[in-house]
Amino acid sequence: MTLYSAGNVIAFTYFGKRAHVKHPKVFVVHPMWDGLCHGIAIHNLNATEVNQIRDFVYERRTAEHQEFKFKNITPIDVYSNLIRNNPVFMANYRTYIPKNMKGVVVLRKRL
Repeated sequence: MTLYSAGNVIAFTYFGKRAHVKHPKVFVVHPMWDGLCHGIAIHNLNATEVNQIRDFVYERRTAEHQEFKFKNITPIDVYSNLIRNNPVFMANYRTYIPKNMKGVVVLRKRL
């Protein structure tokens, strides 16, 4: 069982053989598909790109406040409509082996 779900932003230490970043921050697209955690490595993105992800997956609850609610979308929607059509997101799409992810901390929960 994982402590995180689709829509969460997580940070962890990664001990994979091909790990280029040992302490990634990741927007979780799917926590466990074909035995891997799928996500977008947000530590490589600028603020505008992070906001694009936020605007795609969250809707504002009120115009006055910075409160957001997770839209009713699936991981396939995120991949098909956001990642696949954006070369920056595609370049930062990653898969992680869960057993190599240590000290997982949820930085932002899906609302």
